[in-house]
Amino acid sequence: MPQLSNQVVILSSDNITCTFEDGTCGFYDLVDDDFDWTRHQGSTLSTDTGPSGDHTTGTGYYMYVETSSGTINWKARLASASYVGTGNQGACLSFYYHMFGSSIGTLKVIYQTVYNTQKQEIVTLSGDHGNMWLQESVHFSSATSDWLVIFEAIRGSSYTGDIAIDDVSISQGPCPLQAEWTTPQDHTYPNEEDVVLRCASSSFQVDIPKNLIEGTYIASDFYLSGDPDNSECKGFYNGAWYISLNSSLTECGTQFNENGSQLHYQNMVEIDPSDGNSVVDFLGVEIPITCEYNSSKTLQTHFKTLNDVIRKQEKGSFEFDFAMYTDITYSARYYSYPVETKLNEELYFRAELLRSASNLEIQLRSCRATPSRDYDDAIVYEFISAG
Repeated sequence: MPQLSNQVVILSSDNITCTFEDGTCGFYDLVDDDFDWTRHQGSTLSTDTGPSGDHTTGTGYYMYVETSSGTINWKARLASASYVGTGNQGACLSFYYHMFGSSIGTLKVIYQTVYNTQKQEIVTLSGDHGNMWLQESVHFSSATSDWLVIFEAIRGSSYTGDIAIDDVSISQGPCPLQAEWTTPQDHTYPNEEDVVLRCASSSFQVDIPKNLIEGTYIASDFYLSGDPDNSECKGFYNGAWYISLNSSLTECGTQFNENGSQLHYQNMVEIDPSDGNSVVDFLGVEIPITCEYNSSKTLQTHFKTLNDVIRKQEKGSFEFDFAMYTDITYSARYYSYPVETKLNEELYFRAELLRSASNLEIQLRSCRATPSRDYDDAIVYEFISAG
């Protein structure tokens, strides 16, 4: 049996969030594994695997397993603090993971009670997921006694199998329904292998390799052209290898336009030629950037006991909460399903944007109930049509 911490945390309705910026937040490496999780900043030690920075800021800390040593199926196990049971509401675990490399193994999340050590695998992820941070959320309704979670990384066949996690949050009740709008590329021109653009739910970041820059330029010589005099819109050193610029989707003069079903956020990275001697030819003096999102998405959920996650997950996303409430005040939501109702009794649903650009609003264009998972079931009860 693994040695568990005697620290017990009372889980409130507010999120307990760990970005690993100020330590491990009570997470600790178990002694019954083969190798260790490590708190780390910047790129991992091996090439062609692992993140180049954390998810929170791009320059902060995250937890990862280094697979340069060891052998296939070695395990590294990271346990959380113990949490007081949350009753019938259950709990929601949300985290970001990075699994990039040709020999990625498996990441498991295990729910375990403290006293009788009952275990349940609630997340299993395997293989290469691309060079990006992705979010995973899971609700478990059995958190009625004190419990903890264990992140278990299983090594693949070689060193290109680093696995990382960041921004772990735990809260009471079910997870928000996450609707994800996709941006088709992670890079922008002039050379997509060198200059990297990351489009998040409410912000973007551009990373420019320092080895592309010649002359006496410094990070602050680079700026977002929409607001060139704003110090928050200038470049900064991102570790030893990059100069980066970032902004929310509605700041630094970022331009917004809607073209049919696409939402476009556009800006330009520029540099004042008078501030340095030269820049490599292909960079020139400007780098146009565009974050593109689809403006609508069809979502479904079941009203049943939530023993698994309800989610849609891709990169370049906005996030909203969709839930059923007891009355028109929307002050008390249902935490367990199915909900028994009487014929002709009114039902109350609410959708709310949680993370997005501030110039967006959510519109419920259609809402329907079906007796199956099929949105186009032959039996359909339409609540909202062409809204």
